[in-house]
Amino acid sequence: MDEVRIRTASVSDMYDMYDMEKACFSDPWDLVSIGAELMFEDTCYLIAEKEGAPVGFAGLRYISGEVHIMNICVLPEYRRRGIGEKLLLALISRGEGKNSEGYTLEVRAGNAPAISLYEKHGFVSSGIRKGYYSNGEDAVIMWKKDPEDVIQV
Repeated sequence: MDEVRIRTASVSDMYDMYDMEKACFSDPWDLVSIGAELMFEDTCYLIAEKEGAPVGFAGLRYISGEVHIMNICVLPEYRRRGIGEKLLLALISRGEGKNSEGYTLEVRAGNAPAISLYEKHGFVSSGIRKGYYSNGEDAVIMWKKDPEDVIQV
């Protein structure tokens, strides 16, 4: 089995990212939004490639001292092969040393595989955003904080 390579995304990747968004999500970001994300100085987007072809991407944004994971997208035919996990770990690595208060993300409440992946890597649920997605589905807000910053009760 060929290795999956993770590399930094560039503006030239926006069409591939848009195609992956459409293949993966019922409410994909539009091409203009993807292009804008790639141009912001406070973002980092990564592409997962297999045999030179893009099979997934992920991105983060630094917002007010937090590392916000914007999205992780893996083409359906490449899921359950560790690509999403590899992208998540690469994002966490990119966020280290940024003097952040932690990592945060929103995930569809019904996306059990994604929630399980995030929990495996230290994310914990901290709330719900009611009706967050365009179809009315709730989002689970998850955080991963430095263990020494977590208050033990």
